Amino acid sequence: MNSKKTAFVSVVVVAVIAGVFFFLKNAGGPGVAVDLAVLAEISGTVSVNLAPAKKDMFLKGGDIVEAGKDSFARIRFLKDSHEITLYSVAGNTGNSRCEIKPPGGEGKTFIVNLLSGLLTFFVPPKEKRDTTLEIDAGEAVVSIHQTEGKVLKNGDNLVVALRRGRVGVRLPGGENIVNANEQLVWSGKKDARAEIKAYDHVAEINLYHKGSIDSNSSIDAGGY
Repeated sequence: MNSKKTAFVSVVVVAVIAGVFFFLKNAGGPGVAVDLAVLAEISGTVSVNLAPAKKDMFLKGGDIVEAGKDSFARIRFLKDSHEITLYSVAGNTGNSRCEIKPPGGEGKTFIVNLLSGLLTFFVPPKEKRDTTLEIDAGEAVVSIHQTEGKVLKNGDNLVVALRRGRVGVRLPGGENIVNANEQLVWSGKKDARAEIKAYDHVAEINLYHKGSIDSNSSIDAGGY
């Protein structure tokens, strides 16, 4: 009789453990890494966590993507289809690198940590999503609500340029607003003021033609 009870209890325990594991795996519980984005397109030398990358590879929180010389990686988030494209750029110190961070704001804010180099970004119209995208560039944080543009981090120097839309850039001295056809230029020094200059995105149109980034023209220029 005792052996039957022991066997029954063992089955129940195994079932409970299996159920908890299944729940955490599918719900993205504590300590469980979930797929956040996918490498939609790559060209040249691209790696994820220092290992060679492959197209359609899924990315999780903590993954670091690196693009070498004459290379790019287009990353699409699985929810709401936010897109960033990481490029190598002439004159930049080393390769371009970014880290996919776990979502913030109760899962409503996707965060990309730009470690070095250049990336462009695209956020769909607000009526087609319920999340936002944020680019963390160290001392500067770019809150992207609905827009298309680029962020360049070269050493301490930072450039945030807008092809269309509007973004807020939080710096140690406060928040700065950048509008379409403008670029914010900052030296990275806490006591230095950022400058807002004109931005000729037509001269850099090659940055915005990868994959689907330039295929969505439904952008509300005032939709900050």
